[in-house]
Amino acid sequence: MTLALPKLDGLKWGGEEGLAEIVRACSNRGELRSFILESYKRSWEQLLESVEGDGNSCVLRIAKTLIQEYRDYFSDPPIAPRLAVIDVGRVYDEYVDKPLEKGDLEGLRALIGEEFERAVREAVEDLEIKPRELLSKLFYHILFTLILRREVQYLKLCEKRIPCSPKLLQLTQNYEDFVKKHESSFMSIARTDRRIWRYCTVCGVRPAIVRFPISDAVYAKEVGRAGIDEGDLPMLKAWFKPGEALCPLCIVKRALKDVVENRVPDALKKVIRVRPVESVEEISNKYLLRVLESRSEDVEEMLRRTKHLRESEYAVMNILLEFIEKGRFSYDEMLENLKREGIAAESNFKALLDETLRRLIRLGVIPREDFLKESWAKFRDYYAIIRGDGDWMGKVVGGNLEMEAREYAEKVLEILKPYLNSGLAQRYEECCEHAARLVRGLGGGTVLLSPSYHSSLSASLMVTALKDVEVVHGGELGAVVFAGGDDLAALAPVERVFDIILRTREHYWGDDRGFHSIGPSGRVRVPALVAYGRSYCARIAHVRDPLQRELRVANRLLDEVKEVEWRADGETLKKDSLSLSYGRTSTGIPVASKLPLHPSVKTVEKLRDIWIKMLKGKISMNFPEDAAALREEMVLLLKYGKEDSAKELFSYLVKRNLANLAEDSAMAEALVEDLVQAGVFKYWRAPLGGERKLAPLLGEFLLSLQMVRNLPR
Repeated sequence: MTLALPKLDGLKWGGEEGLAEIVRACSNRGELRSFILESYKRSWEQLLESVEGDGNSCVLRIAKTLIQEYRDYFSDPPIAPRLAVIDVGRVYDEYVDKPLEKGDLEGLRALIGEEFERAVREAVEDLEIKPRELLSKLFYHILFTLILRREVQYLKLCEKRIPCSPKLLQLTQNYEDFVKKHESSFMSIARTDRRIWRYCTVCGVRPAIVRFPISDAVYAKEVGRAGIDEGDLPMLKAWFKPGEALCPLCIVKRALKDVVENRVPDALKKVIRVRPVESVEEISNKYLLRVLESRSEDVEEMLRRTKHLRESEYAVMNILLEFIEKGRFSYDEMLENLKREGIAAESNFKALLDETLRRLIRLGVIPREDFLKESWAKFRDYYAIIRGDGDWMGKVVGGNLEMEAREYAEKVLEILKPYLNSGLAQRYEECCEHAARLVRGLGGGTVLLSPSYHSSLSASLMVTALKDVEVVHGGELGAVVFAGGDDLAALAPVERVFDIILRTREHYWGDDRGFHSIGPSGRVRVPALVAYGRSYCARIAHVRDPLQRELRVANRLLDEVKEVEWRADGETLKKDSLSLSYGRTSTGIPVASKLPLHPSVKTVEKLRDIWIKMLKGKISMNFPEDAAALREEMVLLLKYGKEDSAKELFSYLVKRNLANLAEDSAMAEALVEDLVQAGVFKYWRAPLGGERKLAPLLGEFLLSLQMVRNLPR
C-alpha cells in the first residue's frame, strides 16, 4: 500500500486538532515510522478487545478463552510489517532544487547518470522548456522508480523479516518452556505435540499454539471448560475442526464474522446479511445442492408418499431435505445429527447419502439429465482451489509495458492524430522522442509515471476485483478467499472450475478494447490491465486433506506456470497459462499439466468441452487413457513435422471412443478441427527465456484430460 500525506506540521484529520497534535510531535521520518507501527499495534489490541467483549456465541466463547489462556502470544500483532517512509520535500530538494542551484544540471549526472543528464539538456534546448518545470514533471517518476525502490531494497537488507511476532518466534526456539507452561491449558497443543512445534494447519506460516482434540469425548470435555453445551458441538466442529492446529491470527480470524455481526444494528440486519463462511465440504457440493434445491418440493412429496423405506434411508432423506431447505450442505453436521440418533456410523454414512440420491433419480424425482450420468449422482469429496495472479505486475506498476518507449509513443500518436492539427501533431512527435530518451536515461521502461497513471492502475485493480467476486460468488457458486484485482484465491465446486478461470481471465482484459465498462449502461470507462496476461493454478483437492498444504501446493504450481512460454512458427506467448493438478496422486510430487490461457489459444475451452462430452456419455471415459497410451507416438510425429499424421491418429482415437459412431462421426471431425484451431498440434512449451526441454502442447492437453476423467467425484 502507498499513502501520500501532506507536510507533517500541516496535517489535520477532519478539521480536528487531535491527530495534528500527534503528527506534529513526529519531527522526522523515524518518529513518524514509529508512530505508524505503534498505531498498527493499537489496532490489533482493539481487535482483541472486540473479540473478548462482543457477544456470547460459541465461537466467541472459544476465542475469548483461548486469548485469556495464551495472552502472551496475542500481545503483539502476529505479522511484522515492513514500512518505508520517504520525506518527499527532502527528496525534491535533493533531485530538483540542488541540481539547479548553480544554474546548470551537473548535479544530475552524479545523482542519476550521464545519459539522463544529457536527455534533460536536449529536451530543455529542443522543447524550449525551463529545467525546473521539466524536472518537476519527472519528479514523480524519479520518486517511484529510484527512491522508493531503493528504500524498499534497503529495508530488505537491514530488517530481519519474520512472518510472526517475536513471542511466537521465541516459541519455536524454546518449545520445551512452552510445553511446561501450557501442557494443561485449554486446547493445549502440548498434549499431542510435546517434542517439536508445528505450523498452523490453516495458514501454514506461523507456529500453532492450540490443537483441537480428535476424540469426540475429549473435544466435548475441553469445550465444556468454555461453557459450551453438547447441543452446540455440531456447529462448533464446523468452525473448529477436530485435529486442527491454529496460530493466534487464525484464531482471531475465526471470530471476526461474529464480531462483525454483533456490530450490525438489528434494523440493518433485516436489509443486509453477513455472508456465512462455508466449509470445503459445503463448497464441494454446491453445484449438487443447486440441482437438489430446484427439486426440493419433489423430494418432500416423495417422502410423504414413501412407506417402504428402511428407517435409516428415511432418516437420511429427512435430514437431506432439511439441509436442502437451509441452502447449505455440511457433511460433518449431517453426520453428527445421524450419529446422535443412532442411525448411521461414519463408515457407511457416505454410502447411505449416495444411495439415497440415486434412489431419487431412479424414482424420477430428480431428472436423470440433471446429473448427466447416474453414476455421477453422488455427494462430492473433491473441490477446486483456484489461484490467479497477474503477470509482471511489478513491471506494470513501474511503467514497463513490454515495448520500447518510442514504440508506445508512436502508437499513442497514431490514435490521437485524427484529432490533432498538423502543428500539434508535430509538437507531440517531438515530445515523444524526448520522452523516450528520458525514460531510457531513468533506467528504461515504456511510460513516464504520473499520479494519473497509478490512479488508473488502482481503479483498474478495484474494478477487476469486484468482477472476480461477482463471477465466483454470483454465477459460479464459489467462495472468494481474497481478490486484489491482479491476484485471486477462490474455492469452488469442481463442476465450475473452468468457467471461473475462463470468465475471470476474460474480465482481466476488460469488456471492450482494453476498457472496463461500469455504471448505468456502461457509461463509465476504466482502463484494463491489457499489457500482460494472468496465470492460474487449479488444484483439485480432497475435503479431508489439510487446506494449508493444498494451498501451498497451489501457490508453488502457480509460481512454476509463470515461468512458461509457448512457441510456434516464430510466435511466442509468455506466461498467461493454467496449471491443472489433481490431489491424492500416487507420488508425493504433485502431477500438473500446463495449458496456455491467452485468448488467441482456446485449449482450456476445448478441454472443458471434451470433459462435458465424456460426462454426457458422448465420448467414452476411457478416451484419455487410450490417447495417453499413444501420446509418445503422436509427440514424435509432431517432432518430425508429421502434423497431419498426428491429427489422423488423434481422430482415430476419438472415433474409437464415440458412443455412437454413426451419429457422432461428424462431431469427431469437428472436434479435431477445433483442436487444430486452438493450436494443440502447433504450440510447444519452453522455460521462460530458455531453449531446453521443449514439450508439445498436445502432451499437456492429453495429461489434462486424464486428470479430469474421474471428476466430479
